[in-house]
Amino acid sequence: MADLTALIRLHKHELDEKRRALGDLYAAAALLERERKALERSFAQEKDSVAASGEIPYTFARYVEKVREQFKNFDERTKVLEVQIAA
Repeated sequence: MADLTALIRLHKHELDEKRRALGDLYAAAALLERERKALERSFAQEKDSVAASGEIPYTFARYVEKVREQFKNFDERTKVLEVQIAA
């Protein structure tokens, strides 16, 4: 019976490690989502600021492009995390 107990303990340890890794992945996904929401808020504020001023500065176009790249980056990182979570 001792052999079975050792085997059970080994499987419990492996399961705990997988749960810990999954928890880390979920935490990374949550952090990524918070960063995305912060970027959305920042962009909305910047857009409102430009709209209120009545003129569009030439730097705003670069800012919009940079924000698009960051959103694309968030999407790619999210897909990678989803694949890792599914695995």
